[in-house]
Amino acid sequence: MRWRFIEHPDLRIVRFGAEAVVFNPLSWETHLLNETAAHIVDALRRGLQDADALATDLTAALDPAGSPEAYTAQIEGLLEELEGLGLVDREPADGREPDSREPCPRAELTGARE
Repeated sequence: MRWRFIEHPDLRIVRFGAEAVVFNPLSWETHLLNETAAHIVDALRRGLQDADALATDLTAALDPAGSPEAYTAQIEGLLEELEGLGLVDREPADGREPDSREPCPRAELTGARE
C-alpha cells in the first residue's frame, strides 16, 4: 500500500531543527512532529511511497548502521496516526485521485465573526 501527503495551498510547515510544526487548514489544527514523523512527511511530499521504501529512506537518513526492517512496524503505525490527523492518506486501490478536500472555514471552528 502506498501513501501520499495531502497537499493544500494554505498548509504550513515550519522546521525547528529535526522537528516540524504543521498547520493543517483542512482541520484548522497545528501538530508538532518529532524527527521521525517530520522525515516521513518530507519523504511523502516528494511522492507516493510504501512503508518499506519509507523505512529504507529513514534508516539511511537517521540510522545508517540500522536495519530498515526494524523501522517498518513503527512507520506503519506512524502513517496511521498521520492519516488520523488528516496529513496523509492511502493511494486508492484503483489508482485514481481521492476526492478533493476543502479547508474548514475559520469562523465555524473558532466562532469568529467576519
